[in-house]
Amino acid sequence: MTPPEKSALVARVSHAMGAGLSLRMACQQVGVSAASYLRWKAALDAAEGDAWAALTAKKPTGRPPSITFSDEELAIARWHRMTKASLEIALFFFMKDPDVSPETVAALRQIEERGLETGKAAAWPLSVQRAFHVTDDQRARFRGQKAAMETEMVTRRGHLWIDEEGTVHDLLAGELWELDDYSCNQAFTYRDPQSGELRVGRQTLAAIDYASARLLGFDLIGRERDAYRGEDVVRYIGRLFRAHGVPRFLRLERGTWESSYVHGIECAGLTGLWGGLDALCNIQHVFKSKGKGLMEGSFNHLQNWLAHAGRDLGRYAGEFQASAKAHRQVKSAKSLTDPRLAGFWSQEDAAAAHVEAAKIINSRPKNRKALGERVSPNDLVARQGWNTLPLPESEAWRLLPYKKRTIIRDGHATVNPGGGWPELSFVVNGHDGLYLENGHAILVAYDPLDPASGAYVANADQTPKNRAGWGVGQCLVAAAPYAAAAPQVNLSGRRHESIDLRRRASAAGATDFRAVVAGAPGAREAAAFDGTGRAAAGGSLAPISRPAPAKPATARPEGRAGLAPAPRVSGGDEAALFGVDRAEQLRRLEEEAAKHF
Repeated sequence: MTPPEKSALVARVSHAMGAGLSLRMACQQVGVSAASYLRWKAALDAAEGDAWAALTAKKPTGRPPSITFSDEELAIARWHRMTKASLEIALFFFMKDPDVSPETVAALRQIEERGLETGKAAAWPLSVQRAFHVTDDQRARFRGQKAAMETEMVTRRGHLWIDEEGTVHDLLAGELWELDDYSCNQAFTYRDPQSGELRVGRQTLAAIDYASARLLGFDLIGRERDAYRGEDVVRYIGRLFRAHGVPRFLRLERGTWESSYVHGIECAGLTGLWGGLDALCNIQHVFKSKGKGLMEGSFNHLQNWLAHAGRDLGRYAGEFQASAKAHRQVKSAKSLTDPRLAGFWSQEDAAAAHVEAAKIINSRPKNRKALGERVSPNDLVARQGWNTLPLPESEAWRLLPYKKRTIIRDGHATVNPGGGWPELSFVVNGHDGLYLENGHAILVAYDPLDPASGAYVANADQTPKNRAGWGVGQCLVAAAPYAAAAPQVNLSGRRHESIDLRRRASAAGATDFRAVVAGAPGAREAAAFDGTGRAAAGGSLAPISRPAPAKPATARPEGRAGLAPAPRVSGGDEAALFGVDRAEQLRRLEEEAAKHF
């Protein structure tokens, strides 16, 4: 019987008693016992007629707590339990805490002494265990923000997205990609282009399509510090775009993935950043690993397929003793200088193994809770289609990783990428009559890995030097050619020793990108760069299609001919040409000078 039904019976009995019936007769007529009526009515009167509050309250059951702790004592108890972990140790410090009441300490001592009398461990009652209990969430928060992320509540998301107008759309295959990096358990060898030595690396960039759970491709990065840079990220994104098209959304983490390489640089005269990939697709950065949980969760599954196919280091340091020892020997180069002798994969073999494992994963059914079915990524793509867009040729320059604001010097755009790359120059003046004087501010996008492909040059000048009135960011030269520097004299055939070898080595590296394509070998692009400007790249991946240099507005109405010295003409001709008789003007100046000297 619900509380409102009980309240209705009480009202009917009261009404009958008001009509003259006795309590016994009224309860008999309504069909309720007198005891129940009196108990329910008292409760309703105490609750001012609130049936739910009056008739649902239950008296506490079970044994009363052995010890009642104050709120302050509960906080102290849980602090000691969190810091000491052990209940026995936490109780020891708790009973010595000056803020704990003597009554509480005495009660705890009594329980402890009973245990000493029996020769057994103290049997702490449930009330004490509850007082000292620390939740997993509290432990995680005590360890730090990163640990707390593992226990916090997660909002479940469906295969939907909402546009600017608030319209809800289905999320289809190819529309949202998640990208991340991870250290491959199967370390691989690569040859350092700068020193020629064989090194061991583990750094890998990976991507997955969210809607279909389809793995898209990998880029194995070989660098001295087993790391990757912002330029590697942009090149990887560009390779994915060339292999699979451009998605609607990219989901990336922070740090290197949120740098100016990805989002562009600031420039006076522009409200936003210049040169970012945001113009190609919507980029979302997540603060936590759960924000890109599909990609994070796929790493373990991928590693299970690759496990012990090569020299496996495991998921944590020292998991496999022999492999860990061989890895340390190779890294230190003390007793094992050739990593191939230890069974480590080559970079090429590791990349090929990643692709083969990904193809198997993409072809096998997965439980997709958001879709309510078990389906393979390939079948889902076949059903929904692949919903990406081709890379616009006019915007392909955004995939050049380096962007910089600089000025024209002797008709060239000269840039210093830093990070071990050498200074580069690109010819700007001379394209379709374009002439920019020294000091004209420009924006340059380029890739030091492939300077021969040219640089994208746009205007950044807002001074009188910009006589044509170009807007900030307006393209001046779509592909300014690389101007390779030639030595003055070099008879040695080698680079001078004064070059900072360490600085060069920091830029040296090798990458191997593989796209995962169902039913096809998959496109590949490998690159090596030695940190001195020498680089090599090749593969089956289609190159970026960039337009020929666009013809900009003329900087000078008279063109290049206007730069030649003015021809000498007679006084009359000068008057017609310049609106003044320069010969007569010169004669008057000579007469004035004669008067003073």
